[in-house]
Amino acid sequence: MISGDLGYPGYLHEPCCRIASPGQSLQALTVGSVAYGTFNQGGWQSIAAGTDHASAFSRCGFGVWDAIKPEVVEYGGDNLLNTGHNLTVVGTPPAAATCYPDLVASTMHGRTSAHGRDGTVGTSFAAPKVSRIAAELQAVLPAESCLLYRAMIVQSARWPAWARDLPAAEQLNVLRLIGDSFSSRWRQLLLRFDHPPIGTRQDVVSVAVFARRFLACSAR
Repeated sequence: MISGDLGYPGYLHEPCCRIASPGQSLQALTVGSVAYGTFNQGGWQSIAAGTDHASAFSRCGFGVWDAIKPEVVEYGGDNLLNTGHNLTVVGTPPAAATCYPDLVASTMHGRTSAHGRDGTVGTSFAAPKVSRIAAELQAVLPAESCLLYRAMIVQSARWPAWARDLPAAEQLNVLRLIGDSFSSRWRQLLLRFDHPPIGTRQDVVSVAVFARRFLACSAR
């Protein structure tokens, strides 16, 4: 389907690429994957159209009763396409390392670095980034329900710049692919590594203040 008449992202809207169980659950927080960037070299070309576009392997909504699914997305990498020699090949060549997640790696067997971009991609690397946000929220608001953490993540999500000015008809298809998109405000608070670093008292207090304000506004 990738190299056929449908192409990208058309094939992602096919029934076989729809959100599957248990991601269809109305109470679940379903996470899609988007690409870090694009690559076009040595016969290999990214399948995703650009940075922050749906990954080649991500799933499409809507969910049950036309619920927005996936609700949010994170970076999970992308597959690449090589159509040389009259043969279509989908893969993750080493040369396109910038398109893959930077993952923890073993230093056994002579490897010198404890991390790297080795071509492993998937929604499995997007979902933990959002799970971490939920865990940080639980640490700050331990008495609240999981549905509140879900609501805070979804309601803080923002679309990437490329999607905001599209015609309404095209935005509907974008909504099916990336949902409400990146949980940007929480990413700024919880996933930054400059000042203050995650885990410091100052960082926890700043998140707590933001969370209390969010709860106050929601109660009005």
